[in-house]
Amino acid sequence: MVLALAARPAPLMAQPLPCVLDEVQKLIPFDATVDHRVGSSVSISGDRFITGAWGAGAAYVFRRSGSLWVQEAKLTGAGGLFGWSVAISGDRAVVGARFDNAAATEAGAAYLFRRDDNGTPLVDDDDFWIPEDTLTALDAADDDQLGGAVAIDGDRVIAGAQFEDATGDSAGAAYVFRKNDNDVWVEEAKLIGSDTISGDNFGTSVSISGDRAVVGAWHHNAAGNRSGAAYVFRRDDNGTPSIPTDDFWIEEDKLVPGDAATFDQFGVAVAIDGDRIVVGAWLDDDGGNLAGSAYVFRRDDNGTPSNPADDSWVEEAKLTASDAAAGDELGKSVAIDGDRAVIGAFEDDDACAQDPVPDPNCDSGSAYVFERDDNGTPLDASDDAWIQTIKLVASDTAAKEFFGRVAIEGTTVVAGSLSDEAGDQAGAVYVFDVSERCAAIPTVSQWGMVVMMLLLISSGTVAIRVRRGAV
Repeated sequence: MVLALAARPAPLMAQPLPCVLDEVQKLIPFDATVDHRVGSSVSISGDRFITGAWGAGAAYVFRRSGSLWVQEAKLTGAGGLFGWSVAISGDRAVVGARFDNAAATEAGAAYLFRRDDNGTPLVDDDDFWIPEDTLTALDAADDDQLGGAVAIDGDRVIAGAQFEDATGDSAGAAYVFRKNDNDVWVEEAKLIGSDTISGDNFGTSVSISGDRAVVGAWHHNAAGNRSGAAYVFRRDDNGTPSIPTDDFWIEEDKLVPGDAATFDQFGVAVAIDGDRIVVGAWLDDDGGNLAGSAYVFRRDDNGTPSNPADDSWVEEAKLTASDAAAGDELGKSVAIDGDRAVIGAFEDDDACAQDPVPDPNCDSGSAYVFERDDNGTPLDASDDAWIQTIKLVASDTAAKEFFGRVAIEGTTVVAGSLSDEAGDQAGAVYVFDVSERCAAIPTVSQWGMVVMMLLLISSGTVAIRVRRGAV
């Protein structure tokens, strides 16, 4: 196809040329059927990813086999809405069941599973997953709904309980669990925001990376009613790094964007990887009413890398879609790995865009990939920029599929969708390789050349031909 572009330098200085990439594989579990809602949550680690299917009370693990992905296991548990949230790290997976009644009525739980290699570590085909533990809060109470959000990194799990009432009705909390030397999982900490109050829903979203965790509170009134906030916590080893039993978690920072506004609901989704955090604000109005956005924050060590006590987090970038439109709700799902972030927009309407009368409530969904550009100064993070490189859509996109629950590792992106191929809202998962692009990523210093090319294109001097899904 021929990509015709008008010369509009000002908007394109913020985002590069659109690039739409098709998936390399679509995956549907063997037994998927009506209302299973496969793809309602996703997480990836190495050569495996997990997807929740809370309508079926299940989660599915898929494994990379050569160039393809194959279903490895179906995980089930007794908890209500088992599969609402999922996370995977190495050989362990955790599945949230927010309506679990084991500890109290709808107190919620998180179920842990471990991969067993069956004594043949070099052969993947006979691996299986076994239940390892069920995590519940020591102070579990009715309607806390622990497990509405879960994350895992190594030997620690964090689970959100957004309706917990310790600091007010539905103020919320999050719980950190640790595997001890006896391979038993114990509650290590209960996290509560320093200023959370009734209705904040702290614990709506959670993420963990090493010694830091981030927790979203999408209804916190930081800058107006339900503008939202996210809280960063750091684990302190109490001066005894070899003795985890005396570790504790402290609030390191509270994140609020510089342009926070009423009803943005910043904190609906969070993700952390090393020194960067991305937070979704799905009801932000940049680009149109409820177009949505996401923000990247970077850790600043204040010039004292060996002293984390004075670290802070600074807003590095605001991410919006190059084709943002009202109602897209970008930011409801976010993921980050290294220098790439991927942001879901469940209510994007691309599938209906060519209809004679486009449906403004088509809600087919999409996701956007952003990459960090260090502006040629890798030792100076202060001038880094995040640039949109790819837009992801399902090749068989259709109305009301809400594509865009996302996870990323390296160049592999997994995106969930409520596809109806196996029945209405049965769901599916799509895998993308984002190492393929339509064009090279323009650096900040190359924007002058980009603008010049746009002027040539608009005058008819140059035509750019793009093959869908590849260079």
